[in-house]
Amino acid sequence: MKWFTRLVCSATVLSATSAFAAGYDTPMLYSAYHMGSGGTAIGSVDDATAIFHNPAGLSLSGKGSAVVDFSPLMGQIQGSPDENARSIKSAFAMSPFFFLGGSYQLHDRIHIGAAAYLLGGAAGSYAYDYTKFGGTYHAVDSAKLSFIEVSPTVSVKILDNLRFGVTYRPVITSFDRTRFDTPASGGAQVTNLDLSMKGVGWTGVRLGLQYDVTPNLSMGLTFRNKVDITVAADKITYSAFEFDNATYHFILPAKLGYGLHWKINEILRVAADFEYIFNSQNDVVNLAGNQIIGPVSTPLVVPNAMYWKDSFTIRVGGAVKVSKPLELRAGYVFDSQAANIRYPTAFGSPPGNTQIGTLGAGYTFSPLFDMSLAVAARYGSATVSETDSPPADVHKASPFSGYPGDYAILLIGAYIDARFHFGIVDKTPIMEDEAPVAEPAADSPTAP
Repeated sequence: MKWFTRLVCSATVLSATSAFAAGYDTPMLYSAYHMGSGGTAIGSVDDATAIFHNPAGLSLSGKGSAVVDFSPLMGQIQGSPDENARSIKSAFAMSPFFFLGGSYQLHDRIHIGAAAYLLGGAAGSYAYDYTKFGGTYHAVDSAKLSFIEVSPTVSVKILDNLRFGVTYRPVITSFDRTRFDTPASGGAQVTNLDLSMKGVGWTGVRLGLQYDVTPNLSMGLTFRNKVDITVAADKITYSAFEFDNATYHFILPAKLGYGLHWKINEILRVAADFEYIFNSQNDVVNLAGNQIIGPVSTPLVVPNAMYWKDSFTIRVGGAVKVSKPLELRAGYVFDSQAANIRYPTAFGSPPGNTQIGTLGAGYTFSPLFDMSLAVAARYGSATVSETDSPPADVHKASPFSGYPGDYAILLIGAYIDARFHFGIVDKTPIMEDEAPVAEPAADSPTAP
């Protein structure tokens, strides 16, 4: 019966290997200081997180700066990873997002910096029972994807109120995907899917501008290019068979961002960012390899049809000082649909819009050191009907797609950071000296 078990599980996995998230960016990063007010930063960032948000802002980081941020994200997704497992929830998962970076003033008008941070990815694990060909089986279906950037940066102050920056962003990518099926009546576990693939994208760049319209109003513009990352493995298991020299491509799409920051007075400030992500650059990508059967090697080509949509993210936020050292913050984020409803994934964002609410607080211990805390919650859902996604059509074109059903994501983020400034950039406008008020001489007569 072992061969029969292998055949049953193989037939199932061929039509149920959802693996890749829709929209690889995680729209709730960094750091606690910025996330408290919705993640708004493009027009105002003035510390080492400029490397992530807008490299031009590095010019405002004084003689130097350092930021340490820890941002664990915890959540659960819902999807339909199998034709026999519809609208089920994954186990709760935690991703330890982090940012570690610093900057240094090399010249009056030149700053350099570097940072390492987790850019985004996806994770999820489903456990369910299904019946096939008269037998009952237990499946454990999991995926984990991460992108880590290690980014050197240069920022130049072109004019006193105009700054430009560029970040080089190699992207270290790790992808793990497994599915194990076990007969309920007992028997050997079958490894239907086992992918452990890694790679580095070397062509990433982020450009940024910041301009101070007035001493209290600033704006920013950023652009990052498309990065094609090839991940590879010497051996993989697909549909319970081994393959060697396997490859897959992840496309981190181009992104354009614009931001405004207005310091209304010494107590209140507000900001807004708009980002446009060219997610349609993800259409069809093949998982490729060679099947090993004795001395014969047969090519493997498995298409993953995504056909994502270009999407946008809107961030708004504000902060109010309730005392000289204490600032309270709040924000809201709208993240539009990226996934194609005909090709949903059970391991990422649903094919619908998501929304994020944020709260935070910061305490300034001195002009050179402050700390911040923040929390954020992201939620979105969508229903994929049989009409939206006919199984015979979708899974013929893409065996990686999920099945019709209810899809949702709930993600909770907790953030803590420490920011260090080694010397401060004074942005206070230079005012003309007021004429001194003459005081009457000691022996001058006074009015009665």
